[in-house]
Amino acid sequence: MSASNMLKQTLRLEAQPGGIRPELRMKKNTTSSEVMLIVPPGSVLTNAGQKRCVIRAVLPDGTELFETDFTEMYRRELAVEIQRPQVTRMTAVEGSYRCTLTILNTTEAVTRATYMNYDFLTVLPFTVNVYKRA
Repeated sequence: MSASNMLKQTLRLEAQPGGIRPELRMKKNTTSSEVMLIVPPGSVLTNAGQKRCVIRAVLPDGTELFETDFTEMYRRELAVEIQRPQVTRMTAVEGSYRCTLTILNTTEAVTRATYMNYDFLTVLPFTVNVYKRA
């Protein structure tokens, strides 16, 4: 196994309002890790497998982050796997920022211009903290 595939962080997102916002902590310019976002079971998202999702944020330097992916079922839980290139873009700037995972009711390709045309199944917030050194 190569070193570039060894680290996968898992972050559980709360599907109910009023909870503490989950935090993802990473090192700046991370190139060797992936992130698994998991929606705990018991939520209202029973038929959300293989749906398009969007990760959106404004990085501390003002750059907009817009990444698309698909949901999947992982051990009977709804999950989104953020791949290494996406993680590298998420960690390009040091600092803290708010991020959202939006699960859409579609399997079609989604862009910045078209993603508001689809029904949202849920929007789950989380915080990303990017540190100079880890």
